[in-house]
Amino acid sequence: MDNHANFVLGTPFQRSAFLTIVGGVLLFMVFRYMTLPPAPRPMAGGAPPQVGGPRPVDGYSRPQTPRDQVIDKLPKGAPQKTDSKEVAKVEQAKKDSAYDDAIRAGKAALEAAKYKEAMQSFAQAARIKPGDGEAARLIKEVKDEETKKKASPFDGRWTPPTRLRPAFTITQRNTTISGTYYPADGSRSRPFHEGKLLQEDELLIAVTNEHEWCYSIKFKLLESGDAEVFMWISPDDAQHILRTAANLGKTPQDKRLALLLARTEVENFKDPVSVGMFRRTILK
Repeated sequence: MDNHANFVLGTPFQRSAFLTIVGGVLLFMVFRYMTLPPAPRPMAGGAPPQVGGPRPVDGYSRPQTPRDQVIDKLPKGAPQKTDSKEVAKVEQAKKDSAYDDAIRAGKAALEAAKYKEAMQSFAQAARIKPGDGEAARLIKEVKDEETKKKASPFDGRWTPPTRLRPAFTITQRNTTISGTYYPADGSRSRPFHEGKLLQEDELLIAVTNEHEWCYSIKFKLLESGDAEVFMWISPDDAQHILRTAANLGKTPQDKRLALLLARTEVENFKDPVSVGMFRRTILK
């Protein structure tokens, strides 16, 4: 009997070894169960998670993208490559924003007549976008405004806004004012000298036409930078015109016609008459 029991149950040493092995297996299974990761949560609507698993983002789930699958296969701490197109798009957006800020700051400075600050801002915009037409145009505008500020307010070429003639070019050097008159009828230009400033915003000059008739011209500057131009014939010049008119014709009939035209001209300009608004162009 003892021999049969020992054959079936084994010796005490064998039974102890068997129990030790069984206990170790049970402990391993319990430890393994406790260390397993939790099962993935189902997605909204109770749908089971997709193969590959949804990636939780801020408490929500979204389908895994091919990029996510590649990243998941990388070892922990491995650097992730960013799409070059996305990087270029972000960099372009930053560049556009910096360009817009520079243009906006430059325009504000130009409006406030802060030419140095305006030039710096527009130059920065030109560096951000080399060859940009808008930045180049604004830089030229700043230079033109600086030139106007340094020059006499009357220096330049004056013409009506919608016509090329009559026109005046005026140059002031210290107290000397001179220039050229271009008649409306297209006849040859005639120089003038000894212009005189009546006030800071008023200039008086005298011009002659092809008959050597003399006219007084006054420029009155306006806040816009344009000038209203007045023309008249002084009493002394009127007498000169009437004396010379009779000598313009070769026949008695021509002389009578010339005298009639002279009297009409003197009558029309015996008082100052506005001949319109003139706009200045700075001459380089």
